[in-house]
Amino acid sequence: MNEIKTISFIGSGNVATNLAIALNANGFTIDTILSQTLQNATVLAAKVNAKGTDELNQLDQTSDLYIISLKDDVIGTFLKGLNLYNRLLVHTSGSYETTKLTKFSTKTGSFYPLQTFNKDISVDLSTIPIIIESENSEVIEALLSVAKRLTKKTHILNASQKKALHISAIGINNFTHFILSKSKQYCESNNLTFNLLKPLLKHTVESFSNEEMPLQKQTGPARRGDVAIINKHIESLTSDKEFQAMYKDLSQYILSEFHGEKYKL
Repeated sequence: MNEIKTISFIGSGNVATNLAIALNANGFTIDTILSQTLQNATVLAAKVNAKGTDELNQLDQTSDLYIISLKDDVIGTFLKGLNLYNRLLVHTSGSYETTKLTKFSTKTGSFYPLQTFNKDISVDLSTIPIIIESENSEVIEALLSVAKRLTKKTHILNASQKKALHISAIGINNFTHFILSKSKQYCESNNLTFNLLKPLLKHTVESFSNEEMPLQKQTGPARRGDVAIINKHIESLTSDKEFQAMYKDLSQYILSEFHGEKYKL
């Protein structure tokens, strides 16, 4: 497979924006940014000296690599209008099944940067893992050559491993973010500053990251089996039903983990 020098993007969202800028900064030529919205396409195109368009027939047909970065449920519909059958075509999703791309191209893969992205906040890709997945060994080597220009943290996984990684990432990032948001909201609704909790949050993240068996360091009333305190807290949360339900459910999970069937809330 020829060396990848030119790249076109299908999509202009958070992932596409960060990837396109990083790839362009590392010597790759970005040919086209094709997006469902012309304004989004032209905004990103201007940042990477590319052509921005919302017309399928305006996609450059000579790029070495096509990266599609759209929501999973629209990838198939969008690709039906393109002729990329002999082109190297990859997606950036942690959950999309790469085999679904085979009807659109003979050379397919997954180029999955394991990070949460925002198009308005730049991310240093050299600090994050990039996951490569494909059933084609030549595609894997080609994508690795691209990924290694961005980061030293490159990994080759099969489809089931990547799926498991994505589920784990949702637990680490999305679920944790929601719990933190609800805790912050409850704190502030009781006229307390969230700054009081920041040292605890910092310590929790750091100690978890450096602990090989973090579950063994679990603390709190549920870990101790102190159901009396848990029930008092649940009663105090009657004004916030969502946080109350979350507190009860998570406490029950921890109780069951450490005390089996002994306690039921």
